[in-house]
Amino acid sequence: MTKLPAWRLARHAYLDVIANASGLVRVGGPWLLLSWALLILGRVGLPLFGAAADLAVAVGAAAVAVAWHRHILRDEPLMARIAPVDARVARYFVFTVILALVVGVVPLTALMLTSSGAPEGETAGGGIGVAFLLVPALMVACVYIAMRFQLVFPATAIGDQSVTPGRSWALTDGNGWRLVAGFILATLPMTAAVLALAVLLGYLADATGSIVMAALADLAAVANAWLQAPLIASFLSFAYLFFLQQRQPSRPALAQ
Repeated sequence: MTKLPAWRLARHAYLDVIANASGLVRVGGPWLLLSWALLILGRVGLPLFGAAADLAVAVGAAAVAVAWHRHILRDEPLMARIAPVDARVARYFVFTVILALVVGVVPLTALMLTSSGAPEGETAGGGIGVAFLLVPALMVACVYIAMRFQLVFPATAIGDQSVTPGRSWALTDGNGWRLVAGFILATLPMTAAVLALAVLLGYLADATGSIVMAALADLAAVANAWLQAPLIASFLSFAYLFFLQQRQPSRPALAQ
């Protein structure tokens, strides 16, 4: 079995986003500005706007990701004034929520059960120790399982109904950890850079009382998802092409 070239696909994901930066601004810029504006309104004492900002970030990221998958897999130009929300985006968003719940809820439930079930006194430390070992292990296992289902995302974006969760699991057999590694390579550098910028701007806002710095810190916070969406979509699209062409060498190559 040919191994997934995780590093190469992550590198191509960055190169693709850089080469199509103007397209990202075009289809994703309005989502970024909308999320930023709602977040600022939430900061000034309107909590409903804060919740709306979170929703706009999540839906906007799904819309941009679907547009990006189609840009790579269907050679569709990134020319829309805003990435639209349609049935494909709705399904994409639902899959994202489900996998996020799997990754987050299972370890959290284990933590709650081990913590609440620990008796008082000397044995309480044992419960904490079990949780300390069990929760990270469960989180890693959930991330691995979630990555095995990731081919559903590009398939959903282009309407490929043949790639079900079960088929995604079968196609990625033997490459699960490489998918995890590639996903980390495609997302961690940008996440670290943007979050570091957000923390720095937040510190400067607190130190100087600058409203502008505070607003820029909020912009950096919402920009993380805005930048991650095309990076993840690029990586998963290239992985999708790799796995389908490995299993079906006679299948015509999709547009790249």
